[in-house]
Amino acid sequence: MKRFECACFVVKHGWASYLLHFAREHDIFGGTIFYGTGTVKSSLLRALSLDRVEREVVIMAAEKKYTRRIMEMLSQKLDMKKEHHGIAFSMPVKVYIGGVHREDEDNEEEDENMYNAITLVTEKGKAEEALDAAQDAGATGGVIINARGAGRHEKSKFMFMDIEP
Repeated sequence: MKRFECACFVVKHGWASYLLHFAREHDIFGGTIFYGTGTVKSSLLRALSLDRVEREVVIMAAEKKYTRRIMEMLSQKLDMKKEHHGIAFSMPVKVYIGGVHREDEDNEEEDENMYNAITLVTEKGKAEEALDAAQDAGATGGVIINARGAGRHEKSKFMFMDIEP
């Protein structure tokens, strides 16, 4: 049975597109970009209202062997060992449906976790409907996060340039 992971990167504003392009060149197709705000611990910067830093959060689901490899490569390429250059982490994926893979329900292993997180990427305007369906199935809550995707089927080129949604 193939093991999947969700690789997550928190990087400086403007790096997410490069990260997805690099991942695509190394067998990981698609990903989702969230926009976030980081904080800087400095009383001087806080007094000047400059204590917020724009960040981009990128998540990609792929086979474990690919996520580990891409995390190591990007960590070196983006020099993530240096402070303020970003972080990367991964989370195991229990079930992955979509893209080019569908996990059979018969392969479920005994779950020792108290909770499971459900991450669902939908078309714009479908989030409320998806959240209602999750709650009808037993989910106790949920958060809707607006983001943009870069799936295999969404990439296009215009005058030899990659266009992202």
